[in-house]
Amino acid sequence: MNSTLRIGLFLFSFFAGTALFAQAGLGLRFIALNSPEHGITNFGVPTQKYHFGVHYRWFDADQVYIGNNRRPELEDANTHDIFNSHSLSLNVGYMLNKRFSFFAALPLVWNQKSSVQEHSIVNDNVIRLQRRVTEAIGIGDLFVGTNYQITNSSTNTIGSLTATAAVKIPTGDYQITDRWQGVGPGRTDVIRPVDPAIQPGDGSWGGLLGLRGSLLVFDWLGAYGEAQYLATPTDTNGVATFRNTISNLYTLEGPTSVPDQFMGRIGISLRVPGSVLILNSGIRIDGIPVNDLIGKSNGFRRPGLATTWENGVTVQSKDFSFYVTIPYIYYQTRYQSNPDRAFSLQNSTVRHGEGAFARFMVYAGLQARI
Repeated sequence: MNSTLRIGLFLFSFFAGTALFAQAGLGLRFIALNSPEHGITNFGVPTQKYHFGVHYRWFDADQVYIGNNRRPELEDANTHDIFNSHSLSLNVGYMLNKRFSFFAALPLVWNQKSSVQEHSIVNDNVIRLQRRVTEAIGIGDLFVGTNYQITNSSTNTIGSLTATAAVKIPTGDYQITDRWQGVGPGRTDVIRPVDPAIQPGDGSWGGLLGLRGSLLVFDWLGAYGEAQYLATPTDTNGVATFRNTISNLYTLEGPTSVPDQFMGRIGISLRVPGSVLILNSGIRIDGIPVNDLIGKSNGFRRPGLATTWENGVTVQSKDFSFYVTIPYIYYQTRYQSNPDRAFSLQNSTVRHGEGAFARFMVYAGLQARI
């Protein structure tokens, strides 16, 4: 293929994917099924049968948004919720042949929520203003699936396109409890489920479909793209949020919703001459829809999305790859949820829940092949 056609395909893959943006702190499950695909490799399709990976994500969501408007007055008053999340995904894969591979991915999570409302307000009455932390630690939901390389690696050496299909198995605890301090009778402590955003699991089976690809423009320049959608048909999982005991604004937010989520990313990569280093830069989107693709969407969820500019570095060799990526959020929005909309209609007012977003995130991982 000549250079002009390569450049044309590269530009098409870049601009056709500009609808895919970045990343949020909305209680998104950590899904790390594949090592990053950056469009630059000198090794072709790996011949090793076994693949092992460790992938890490961290963020601290402390900026408050209603819609796409930041609410600094809530942050200044120190009454907003803050979420801190550490996730580690352990992956194993087996290549059946050059096109088919199978994998399993199990996340381990340590999540915390710092809140004033949960420990200070009962039925709209402020009993005190105190900030306390609840947390959840455990394994998350297991993903088991397969990858299929659509392109033929024997005849196509400049690009790859791979489809992913996986099942999400509800192995994670979705009913972890902690202490809500001072909100019981006589200002006693009460043991209740922690916020759905920090629960390791959601209690639902799910199905994930994904597509990822890469394109080698020159030996030193490539493009990559990826999209995933996780569908969870379960409506609510039977765990009470107890948000309706805080304020009548949350009357319809008692049940816990089980939301779908989606992700897309696209970018370019550059190999540092004479080295195994690859620099990548692109845009990414992560989000939770208001309504699921399949099934009902009742109960409490924080729908929204965040777009990030993600920049990273990868060390890539024949037998392993190591990467660090830091996405910086530049656009975020918290949608009106179905309970928000129903409350607004019932009370002839506008109810719009808030969402906490991180300024940036950290992704790191190691993938080995033997």
